[in-house]
Amino acid sequence: MRGPTAAIARKGKDVKLYEPLAGTTTIFQPESFFDMFSFEDGPGKEHVVYYYQSIRTSQAGFFFALVAPGGAVPVGKPKPLVDLELWVLIDDEKGIVIDHAYRQNR
Repeated sequence: MRGPTAAIARKGKDVKLYEPLAGTTTIFQPESFFDMFSFEDGPGKEHVVYYYQSIRTSQAGFFFALVAPGGAVPVGKPKPLVDLELWVLIDDEKGIVIDHAYRQNR
């Protein structure tokens, strides 16, 4: 994963997530980020979730071949988008990573 944190979730504070493909910002409740992890008594004020997202194609798009008389004709097809997501649960008071979750969607 490269780039800045896409969102930071803290207990009791709304989470703003910028969606680059849509060009919009969505507001989430922090619980949706903490639900990735299990807690005995729920997340405390010291718990913070850092969320990272990377959206890319897995390979180059179309290839073209010149065919007379029609010109360029597409050959092949674009590869699907790969959406990589990473959640990192931090104990902000101790400065340590407690857990993480990773998901790759195609």
